[in-house]
Parts: sequence; structure tokens; C-alpha cells
Amino acid sequence: MNKAMIDIFWDKKGGGLYFTGKGNEALITVSKEAYDGALPSGNSVAALNFLRLGRMTGNIDLDQKAEQLIRSFSVEIEGYPMGYTQLLTAVDFIAGPTQEIVIAGNPVNKITQSMIRAVQKKFLPNKVVLFHHDGLDGKRLEALSPFVKGMIPSNQEPTVYVCEQYACQVPVTEGGRLDELLH
Repeated sequence: MNKAMIDIFWDKKGGGLYFTGKGNEALITVSKEAYDGALPSGNSVAALNFLRLGRMTGNIDLDQKAEQLIRSFSVEIEGYPMGYTQLLTAVDFIAGPTQEIVIAGNPVNKITQSMIRAVQKKFLPNKVVLFHHDGLDGKRLEALSPFVKGMIPSNQEPTVYVCEQYACQVPVTEGGRLDELLH
């Protein structure tokens, strides 16, 4: 769906997403909006989606799309930042640090569940979390996020991989060490 959104609505010259897509009736003017009122704008939501999907899949093209989108509205943001709060959330995500957290293990294992809870308890707005386990679901995840292929349980124990900008710390198998890495 993200690829279709880019194909249909992306402004190749100026960056950002138009309200109307290719194939719609010709309009006198086409618009794109980033102002965040009571509801965040589509461009603001798309920018953060690009960044999160980029971190989840390892696709840096999505990071670049988000940066182009933000740049295309930079004058407006600078002039009235309070009107672009959701888009500024994407700016904060880019500024980082961000964490990619991969939990590898059996979902019914009590230690795996405690590791999941430990990640959920922390307020980490600039993180993405992936759960990697054996079987068909694990293969599907590897197809979408090839960087998780080698992230498997260590010695059959649930293991958490905490990475920043795709550079990973030593894998963790104990909860106390996990708390230290989450920030």
C-alpha cells in the first residue's frame, strides 16, 4: 500500500504528497497540505510512516522520501511550528536517536513474554519493534525485513537485539541488561 501511495500521490518535483492522485480528473490546481489541525495532515502521517517502515524493512529510500517531504514544507514549519506538530514528530524521529528492537523467541515462552513487556513498559517513541520467531511467520518477516535473518534465539533462549540506525548492540538474554539498553 505504501508503494501505491507513493506511485499515485508523490510530487516528483517538489516532494510531498498531493491530495489528488494520478488518474483523477484534471484540476485547475493541485494541492498538498501539511498543516496539522485537530487531525494530523496526510503528509505528516506519511512522513512518520515512511520513517518507521524504513527502519522496519531496512529500506533507506523511505527515509529519503520522509526527508524530501519534510524539506518541501520546511518554510511553513519554520514560520509556524505549532501548526505542524505531527510533522515535527517525524523531524524528531529523524534527529534520533531511534532504536530498532528485534525480539527473537517462542511467543509462549515466559521469558520471551517478559522481554516483550519490558520493551512495552518503556516510553520509547522513536523505536520500532519486530518479533522474530521460527516458522512461517518468521520467514515472512525475513522477506519483509532481511536484516533480521540472523537474529535468532541464542542457545535456544529468547534473545533481544537492540540496534540504533541498524548498528546492533551485543544480543541480550537477560531482562536487567535489556533495561540498560533501552533509552
